[in-house]
Amino acid sequence: MISSFNANAGEWAYLLDCLASLSQSQTSGGPASSAESLDLQFLQETARRHRVLPFITIALEKCDALESWPENLRIQAAACLQESEWQNRLKMLEFNRIRRIFQEQHIPIIPLIGAALTDLVYRPYPFRTMEDIDILIRGADLEKAEG
Repeated sequence: MISSFNANAGEWAYLLDCLASLSQSQTSGGPASSAESLDLQFLQETARRHRVLPFITIALEKCDALESWPENLRIQAAACLQESEWQNRLKMLEFNRIRRIFQEQHIPIIPLIGAALTDLVYRPYPFRTMEDIDILIRGADLEKAEG
């Protein structure tokens, strides 16, 4: 990992710059540096692997920087953005179904990780995909929940 970071330090800095631009402003954004001399394929593969490509896509769209990327990468980025949005919608529908089941049994739950972060942190950009739905229940309610 260290050798990959050193070999692609500019790409990593660009990715972090894109993410920082989203957290700093709702109306403007985008990376401060240019991607002209960077390995865009590496950027996209790395962002996808770390499940932040949708955020990067939004940041680049906000500042019109995505237009400078090759068409095939723009198409892949747009598809990833759309896929993550639909995956999150499905996961949140499933979470709401689970929450209702627990509410009917009068068992309080606390959403963890993906469901909680989507609602609390990622609300303006709900594109960080969730792999599963994590909830916390009291130990005293465990037997009731299993029934």
